[in-house]
Amino acid sequence: MKLQKLTFVIGSFVILCLSFVYLSSLLKKPQDLKIIFLDVGQGDSILILTPMKKVLLIDAGGGNDIDRKINTYLPINKRTLDMLFFTHPDLDHVGGALSLFRRFKIKNLFHSGLFAGNEVYEAIANYSHKALIPSRELSLGDTFMIEPGLSLVVFSPHPELRSYEANDYSLVMKLVYHNTSVLLTGDATQFVENELINIFGNNLDSDILKVGHHGSNTSTSAAFLDAVHPEYTVLSYGCTNSYGHPHPNVVSTLYKKKVQVLDTCMMGDIVFRSDGESFFLETTHIKK
Repeated sequence: MKLQKLTFVIGSFVILCLSFVYLSSLLKKPQDLKIIFLDVGQGDSILILTPMKKVLLIDAGGGNDIDRKINTYLPINKRTLDMLFFTHPDLDHVGGALSLFRRFKIKNLFHSGLFAGNEVYEAIANYSHKALIPSRELSLGDTFMIEPGLSLVVFSPHPELRSYEANDYSLVMKLVYHNTSVLLTGDATQFVENELINIFGNNLDSDILKVGHHGSNTSTSAAFLDAVHPEYTVLSYGCTNSYGHPHPNVVSTLYKKKVQVLDTCMMGDIVFRSDGESFFLETTHIKK
């Protein structure tokens, strides 16, 4: 009963924050936001460039060339990440982190609190501590008002979650820019998806869904897709991965829901621009 009450209170707070962002969006004509799903092979990395020139990065892929990929979209003199998020410890999400620390100034580091799983994640924790990088653990209810009309709301993990599955601790976050939004899921499982449906219901609704766990069949239930009701879905995976990503059942479910399915394997970097009212897909080529 105590857990249910806490969940209700936190869920209500997050919904209130989303309502505030929506109302504030009506007061000012927005500039463009860019969100880039970087092609990092088998892994995840999402670059967000805000209208006020802030740079956010969610995960860093598994290779050591993430800095080069980011530089493609930044001015030559821009070597600062305002906010760096690691959704969870899997190597294909944090493997490029150390190259970022060597080449960029990191202003703020955020994570799900699960410092386990591989030596790189432990090294990240040690480096950020020695470099005095402000670090913060996130959970359901945390909200960032990044700039006028732009917020990032944490939907998961639940602060009282107890699980032996590391992917259950993945950060799930909703990026809201005026009347547009993106749901970013890390490797969150269907267990987490069901919890999110129970807590947030239609407030999961987003224009873009980053498909969970690279299209693994542990994520992306039909019920979750119904709740999110995206126009676009993005699969981030390597063409020659050994995991069978994306799973045929997930791909079939996506197409049955009649959403537009994009993937980094075929398209490379996937670039969206938002004017605050709609998202526009700027990537139109097939990777050679």
